[in-house]
Amino acid sequence: MKSNSWIKVLIVAGKYFTPVYGYLKTKLPEISLEMVEFKKLSKKAEKAQIIISAMAKIDEEIFKRASCLRLIQQWGTGLDGEDIISATSYQVAVANVPVTPHIAGLTDVSYRGIATKIAENIGWVLEGKLPLNYFNPDLTFYWRAF
Repeated sequence: MKSNSWIKVLIVAGKYFTPVYGYLKTKLPEISLEMVEFKKLSKKAEKAQIIISAMAKIDEEIFKRASCLRLIQQWGTGLDGEDIISATSYQVAVANVPVTPHIAGLTDVSYRGIATKIAENIGWVLEGKLPLNYFNPDLTFYWRAF
């Protein structure tokens, strides 16, 4: 089986999302995961292939710096912080993980469920496929995998 240790995933999350790292590390043991504060994202994004955003605004400034970026994965449902138009122009898929009701996103069970869905999306991207629940359909015409 091919190693995916070269894949760099940045998790942009505040202190309230600390369980995110542990759950994703369990689901994606071969992938390099790094927790990053939003104010440091611009510099750290340069070598990232995937950014998992937990309520952080990902905009054109990040896309300009992150030439290897292929996926912005929202932790949860909301996409109000993602610049989908810019993401599409830089050929970056934007996906989310629906959780209902929204309050369910605060439980341990839902954290594990979301981590599982995110791991599945990352697996799809590693196979050269678009992730489930992606929100920029124009990307379909020029999707490029790693």
